[in-house]
Amino acid sequence: MAQSQILLLEDIAFDIETIRTALDSGGIESNMICVDNRQDFIAALQATSIDLVLADYALPNFDGLAALDIIRGQYPHIPFILVSGLMGEELAIETLKQGATDYVLKQRLGRLVPAVKRALNETAERRARYRAEQALQESEDRFRASVEIMLDCFGIYSAIRNTSRQIQDFRIEYLNTAACQQLGQDPWTVIGQRLSEQFPMYQAMGLVDAYAQVVETGQPLVQESLLYEDDQAEVLATALDVRAAKLGDSVVVTWRNITDRKLSEQERESLLAREQAAREEAEAASRVKDEFLATLSHELRTPLNAMQGWLQLLQRRRLDEGTATRALATIQRNVEALRRLIEDVLDVSRIIRGKLKLTVTPLDVAPVVLAATETILPAAEAKQIDLQTQLAATATLVLGDRNRLQQIIWNLLSNAIKFTPEGGRVDIRLEVLNHYVQIQVQDSGKGIEPEFLPHIFERFRQADSSTTRRHMGLGLGLAIVRHLVELHGGLVRADSPGLGQGATFTMLLPQLSQTSSDTWAEGNMASQAMASLKNCRILIVDDQADARELYTTFFKGLRANVKAVATATEALTLQDSFRPDVLVSDVCRPGMQGYELIQQIRQRYLIPAIALMQAAVPEEKRQVLAAGFQIYLSKPVEMQQLADAIAHLTYSDATTPGNQPSS
Repeated sequence: MAQSQILLLEDIAFDIETIRTALDSGGIESNMICVDNRQDFIAALQATSIDLVLADYALPNFDGLAALDIIRGQYPHIPFILVSGLMGEELAIETLKQGATDYVLKQRLGRLVPAVKRALNETAERRARYRAEQALQESEDRFRASVEIMLDCFGIYSAIRNTSRQIQDFRIEYLNTAACQQLGQDPWTVIGQRLSEQFPMYQAMGLVDAYAQVVETGQPLVQESLLYEDDQAEVLATALDVRAAKLGDSVVVTWRNITDRKLSEQERESLLAREQAAREEAEAASRVKDEFLATLSHELRTPLNAMQGWLQLLQRRRLDEGTATRALATIQRNVEALRRLIEDVLDVSRIIRGKLKLTVTPLDVAPVVLAATETILPAAEAKQIDLQTQLAATATLVLGDRNRLQQIIWNLLSNAIKFTPEGGRVDIRLEVLNHYVQIQVQDSGKGIEPEFLPHIFERFRQADSSTTRRHMGLGLGLAIVRHLVELHGGLVRADSPGLGQGATFTMLLPQLSQTSSDTWAEGNMASQAMASLKNCRILIVDDQADARELYTTFFKGLRANVKAVATATEALTLQDSFRPDVLVSDVCRPGMQGYELIQQIRQRYLIPAIALMQAAVPEEKRQVLAAGFQIYLSKPVEMQQLADAIAHLTYSDATTPGNQPSS
């Protein structure tokens, strides 16, 4: 055991020796430093780490009370024992009050050893406690320095329990700098606050419950917590990599914001999915092409074989008159089938190249329906199919191409009869609904599978594409139907409850009023546009200033009343005061899209509308029409073409001049 450093303030050699002997006899190993004046007393304190001071009460120039003042003021941790022969009890008690550890009378040195041992033990304990506190402080400082320089966020939360000892929430005890920066909080404003109240995001991510589980079970937590901006979990708002461990009735948490990484992973997965979808689509297109070529070969060979066989028999001149007549009828029928086949292929080629054009005139759809029905009637009678026609009681005028409309209706009827079994029924109905002429073909045939219904109007697609399929055809008819209907500014859709439950095809075409029809008969489109656009109120929305200036100059030259604005917001503001007869909107503008604009306007007014768009795929064109536009034109648009389109719409809406409030 190390020797204790004892400072003795005494001026009598005998007393010094007596005290030394008493300590040695008591088993106290010490190095005793003896002084008898103030200067040496202070010097000894400064030079040596003193464990105990023993002081005589009365010295000639420097007494024990003065020494006690020095110890109490500068070295309060050093125990101080007065050793004197002149102290009375009252004085001894007073010195104890002033800070002395104990007092011993020289006449009773038997108390010295226990008093010294007690004082030295207290000193040892005090120093051990101090060293422990210093070590703890240093440990805390190292810990704090470590977590403060961490890039990861770090926090300590203590559990808040209810009367049933269940964890309801956590109190924030500590957050490092990274956590405060990420959360955008000053640490002094959040320390002591409830976690769920200060950061509701954690409650939404389920972390409060997860931390409670850590405290209750002692099981560490390692998880990725995700928070989305929407209920469908499509738009990721925040992603955290969270680690938590139990610390008494608290939880120690580290976390890292991995939102950017997760978004990158999502984007990568999305790219891979799109790439996979594109690959599958390309493979499907390749299969469809191969199937189409096989089907085309089959469809060409079948009538050719029949024609070739009958021609060979006719060339031998061995057929009677009746058989020869049947042979010629068969050849004629197969020639007609080949003609239709080739026309379909050519139509699709024109559609793909954008070369399919219409020759439009005002016409009544009813005669077109009757003509198509009459043409298809023999095929219906051959299968004993009940073909019923129901025409509208009012005029069904449209602006259309008669031949193409008959082709559309014939295709729909032909499909219905093809897929309806013998003895079935096909209905075609013509009626007027909300300024549209509706043509509906309904059959009691085999129906359409729900999985195939979305693809029914795609080119080269057939529900049964096998080489042994029961029904002939290239799978082009409905694709041509959809394109022709859209060229007429209309829509077509297919519905079926399922296999064996029949199908219904519905076509909508913009209705043309009788006034419009009469106007059309007066002259060509250009002169009609010139006449009809006089005083016509045209509202144009385009974010390009040059385009707005061009439109304004052109239509003012046609004596129209033109307002051209850059944004949908401006258009909505002008709507009530200007009350346009027609809306022309670029649907590819920044900000509010043309789709949103037409939907907002249609909530209050029925107004004809034309969409200006970049060259678009059919799906985009269908989206434009479904949004509420009657006509779409591809940019760059020819001004005369735009004027003709406006004339068409204003003629069609002549029964409701200006815009009318929507019911």
